[in-house]
This record gives sequence, structure tokens and C-alpha cells, in this order.
Amino acid sequence: MRIFKYFHPDRIEVLESGKIRFTQPSDLNDPFELKPNVKEISSKENIVTLLMEAISEEKIIEYYMKSGLSGICDFSIFRKNFIENYTSNLPTAINVIDLLAPKLKETLHFLFNKAIGILCLTQSNENLLMWAHYTNNHQGYVMEFEPNHPFFNQKKSGIDELRHLRHVNYISTREMYTLSEIDDQQGANIFLAKSKEWSYEHEIRMLHSLNEADTVINEKIYLFNLPPLAIKNIYLGCRMLDEKRNKIIDILNNNHVYKHIALFQAEIDQEYYRLNFKEIVR
Repeated sequence: MRIFKYFHPDRIEVLESGKIRFTQPSDLNDPFELKPNVKEISSKENIVTLLMEAISEEKIIEYYMKSGLSGICDFSIFRKNFIENYTSNLPTAINVIDLLAPKLKETLHFLFNKAIGILCLTQSNENLLMWAHYTNNHQGYVMEFEPNHPFFNQKKSGIDELRHLRHVNYISTREMYTLSEIDDQQGANIFLAKSKEWSYEHEIRMLHSLNEADTVINEKIYLFNLPPLAIKNIYLGCRMLDEKRNKIIDILNNNHVYKHIALFQAEIDQEYYRLNFKEIVR
């Protein structure tokens, strides 16, 4: 597997600083990122079951003793009235819980946005649309990474959803979630699902806890140290300005930690709608 990231020409500081951004979902170009479609908190059957558990015989006795009516009202009468009153209010309780679902969606998105950053990668450096969209019309560059470098596998446990490379799943419709019934696969889909319209990007992503960022700028930009050996090759856009091109070459030549990186220049093919990459000897 090969992994790449497309960069705007103004993002040369990734090489200069040795830091790369993990971006909050709300700052990405897809407004659906990490916005699970929560239909309900729990099924009505589960809600009723949970609410009814609150009026077990043991609980009713406890309420009876605490009510101050134990010496005034017979327990059987208290129990009958308590159950009738409680069950008559179940529909109201269920409706209140249902009304919480939209607010919960907002809360989940807010929490995801505060806690999780995403590094968006791709499996190709030849995608003409991505060169146009993400490198300012072929004026930027593409960085190729070494997927087996430890930077791309920092899992803390076998069930860690973060800190390692994940393939994005492209689907036609948004999955509906019942919060109390989300299983491991559904949980993963929250982080990895995108519309099929994005499938041309062949995205691989890595999620990380923003609390673990090495540098935070203005409480908005979360940067993580990028080991030089995690970078394999760099491909310069076919429209990159000489000033930017020379700056990247100078950075690579003047930093011994980058001596292993191969540099390529993108060129327009004369016969097909594709780019060719010619290595720059430095």
C-alpha cells in the first residue's frame, strides 16, 4: 500500500517545522464529517423496560417507606396508585427522551470536534482532480509517506479506533443510529463513512486525540511531530512556481534528516490525460 497527502503551495512549513496537522471535523471540506445520524437514544421497548425496572417491588417499598405514608396509608393502596400514576406518565417520559435525540447529535458533533483530529491521506499521487482541488491547481506538492513507519501505527490497544491507518467506507445513504445499540462496526463507521461522491479520493485516514498534539496554535491548529523517516518521496506540481520549488529543494538539501527523500517533478503527458513524474537529481 502507498499513501500520499496533497498540499497547498503555502504549506511548505510541514517540511520546515517537521509538524503536520490533524484537522478537526468542522474544518474539513465535507460538512457530514463525524456527524452521526442519531435517530433515537434507545428503542421505545428498551426505554419502557428501563423505566419499569425503576418500579420493582423492592423500589416501591423503598418509595413507600420514604414517603412518610407508611403509618397512614396501607401499602397495597399506595402500590396500586403509585403504579397507575407512574405508568400513565410513561408516554410523556418517552416523548421527552425522543426530544433529546436532536440535541444529542449536536452534542456528539461538538465533542468529536473538540477531541478528534483527522489526517486525510490517499492511495494515489496521480489524481488530477485532487491535484486541482488540494494543491491550488497543481501549484502545490504531494508528499508520499512510509506506511510501515511507527508514526502510522500508534494504537494503544487492539480496540483503539484512533492512532492508525483506516480505509474510508463510501456509502450512498447515511446510516441511522440508535445510540444504545451501536456496536463496534457501527462505531467505526461513524469515523470512516463518507458519501460515494467522495470515492474518487480513495481516502485512507488516521484519527488522533487532539489532547496528544505536540503543538497547539491559537487553540485551533493541532500539530503532531512528523518523523523525517515517515516521509518517503515528494512530488512537485506541474504549475509550481520556481520560488516554491527552489525553497523545497533548499529545505531538503540543507537538512541531513531529509537526505533519504526522493524528489520528483510532475509533467503533463503529451498523449494521455495523466501526469508523469521525473526525478530531480539533487
